[in-house]
Amino acid sequence: MAFVINACADMLPKPQDALKVESISLNQSDISLLVGAEYALKATITPGNATDRRASWSSSDTNIATVDTYGKVSAKKEGEATITVTTLDGCKTTTCTVTVTATE
Repeated sequence: MAFVINACADMLPKPQDALKVESISLNQSDISLLVGAEYALKATITPGNATDRRASWSSSDTNIATVDTYGKVSAKKEGEATITVTTLDGCKTTTCTVTVTATE
């Protein structure tokens, strides 16, 4: 069993001129992959010049699909998983549903 701890930086002191994250979005909200396939999700943080653009990635079920620190999704076995990306500044989140099917 894997645990993912998301720590948001909202409570940390910031410089007076820090530009806060307003939102985060992904290039896809749903993807379908065959077992063994990979797909690179792309996160867009607004504003583009936010001071702290770091984000963490997680999967609701790592037996079905995993995601690395860059948003690369790997399909492991049939089923459905939700990939979540969360900004450290502001705890803004968005998700992508991944449906994994068997290879033919």
